[in-house]
Amino acid sequence: MRIARFLWDEKVRWGVIEGDEVHAISGDLFGSFRPGQRLCTLGEVKLLAPVAPGNKIIGIGRNYRPKEVRAEQDGPGVFLKSPTGAIAHREPIVYPKIGKRVIYEGELALVIGKTAKHVSVDEALNCVLGYSCANDITVPEFTTKDDPLFSINHKGKFFDTHFPFGPWLETNFSDPNDAHLQLRQNGVVKQDASTSQMTWNVQECISFVSDIMTLYPGDVISTASPPGLEPIQPGDVLEVEIDGIGVLHNPVIAEAV
Repeated sequence: MRIARFLWDEKVRWGVIEGDEVHAISGDLFGSFRPGQRLCTLGEVKLLAPVAPGNKIIGIGRNYRPKEVRAEQDGPGVFLKSPTGAIAHREPIVYPKIGKRVIYEGELALVIGKTAKHVSVDEALNCVLGYSCANDITVPEFTTKDDPLFSINHKGKFFDTHFPFGPWLETNFSDPNDAHLQLRQNGVVKQDASTSQMTWNVQECISFVSDIMTLYPGDVISTASPPGLEPIQPGDVLEVEIDGIGVLHNPVIAEAV
C-alpha cells in the first residue's frame, strides 16, 4: 500500500494511493487503517514529504563498508538532519551560498509506525510504517573530523532542503535488506547498489537507534548511502529510484542572493 502526505483542498492530509487515485485513510495511520473514500486523482494533489513537522529525521552514516568493520565499532554512525531539510518529490534542492562543494547521497529511508525504545533486532521491522526514497544532501566541508564538535555538531547535514524524501511510503515492501537502489544525476547513473551491501541491516539500525533515543510514530531513519558520491551543481536534476517504491525526483537551484 502506498501512503502519501499531500496538500489538497487547501489542507494537508494523509491518504492512500491506488493507481492514479487518492483515497482518504479510514482508521488510524499509526494503528489499523484501510483506504477510505476516493478524494481525487494523483494529479490534483501536491505531494509533500512523508514526515510531519516535529518528527525526528535520523541519519545512519557510512553503512556501506566491509562487514569486517562491525568488529571495530559498537554500531553504525548516527546523526540528525534538520526538520527544515525535508522536501518533497519535485521540490528544489537549494545549493547554499556558503557551500563550496555539495554532494548527493541516495538512500533507503523508513518511517516509524509505533513507539520504540530498546527494541530488539527481531522485533525492529514490526515498528516500521513504510519505506521511501531519500537523498541525504551533504556539504562535506562542514563535516570534517577535525571539528572538535564533530560528534554532536554535524553541520554539513543541517541545511534547509537537504533531505528530499518521498514520493510516498510503501508499506508492502518485500525485503528492505535486498532492495535495488539507483541514483541518477542528469540521467546518468552514479550510484547502483543493493541494500544487501549495508554493514548493518535495516533492523539492526532501528534497534541501535532505539537504544540511544526513543523513536515515535512518524520519526524517520535514513539508512546511509552506497559508494559513488559526487558533487552537484545548480541546474542538475537528481533522481533516487528504489525498486518496489518508486522514483524521487528533485532539481537543484542556486540560493537566492
